[in-house]
Amino acid sequence: MINRFKLRQDFGNSDRTLWGDQMRKAMKRIKKIFEREQGQGMIEYALIISLIAIVVIAAVIFFGNSLTGIFNNTAHSLSDAAN
Repeated sequence: MINRFKLRQDFGNSDRTLWGDQMRKAMKRIKKIFEREQGQGMIEYALIISLIAIVVIAAVIFFGNSLTGIFNNTAHSLSDAAN
């Protein structure tokens, strides 16, 4: 009877140890993913470019009508100068 209990107890401990080891390995992998800084610079550049694109789109929407007039005047001036 004592041997069976000891066997169960040992199996339970090894099972817990195996589970603990797997959890420690998984946590180490997760920490490595978050500690990587290789892609950080690229993400910052992407954010800056997207911010610039948003500002340009907003400016075109806001100044759209006046820009159309300016471009039309310039096009007419160039076509008159070419003739």
